[in-house]
Amino acid sequence: MKRAVLVLLVACHAGGGGGDDYPTGTGGGGPIAVGGGTGDGGAGNAGVQIEGRVCLLKDLRHPTVCSGTGAGGLLVSLATPTTKTAKVTTDDNGQFSIVAPLGAGFTWRVTGATDQRIVPSLMPFGTDHTIPVIGTEDYNTLLGANHQVIVDEGSVVVRVVSGGAPIPHVTVASTTLALEVAVKDAAFYDDDRSQDVWNQTDTQSGGVVWIPVVALSPSPPTTGTITLARQDGATVTTVTTAATVESQWITFLTMNVP
Repeated sequence: MKRAVLVLLVACHAGGGGGDDYPTGTGGGGPIAVGGGTGDGGAGNAGVQIEGRVCLLKDLRHPTVCSGTGAGGLLVSLATPTTKTAKVTTDDNGQFSIVAPLGAGFTWRVTGATDQRIVPSLMPFGTDHTIPVIGTEDYNTLLGANHQVIVDEGSVVVRVVSGGAPIPHVTVASTTLALEVAVKDAAFYDDDRSQDVWNQTDTQSGGVVWIPVVALSPSPPTTGTITLARQDGATVTTVTTAATVESQWITFLTMNVP
């Protein structure tokens, strides 16, 4: 498969401390209160103050296990195509406090402040305020191990759960995202044997689906749907969710499969 030259450059490595399992919800429950942060609310502040955390990952197979340090100084905002909050800054543990605007359709956005040590992250706004990010160096290692190259594309990572627990043997059944290649070649799944080399058969114990290269639509934004299938004996259960993808960003989603 022909690819262009990798342009996800490493400015500095996203250092991590000891990992801690920081629960990422599936849409139920209330906000996770985890402490303060710095910054102001900015536009659209007629909402409530919420607490959240940027979860710095060392292993994409485990998107709820956060490094204990190294997530400081990252910029967090909430946005729609026409409305956004001002950016707030995380502390070293990734914690932040922000005023959530009123309304619907908001998306979390996380970037580095003055460097490219993390790959920028998108995540739909909901009741879970824990936003995964991964260091640029770690992500480049993962891309290289699986022979993937990103130039002007985006990526999607889906945490697949049932009752809050990750589930194996789930596959991507279809997608309306603007993929460069067929779904069977585009989708990768967590592999219990290796942190870096993923399989292209189905999810394993981590329940994580990774679509590393999603070509952008000619007219942004690039949006579409992802349909997952779970095989349970003779029964196949499918679920579908919407996704928005941006150039050289990772979109993190959680999908619940009954």
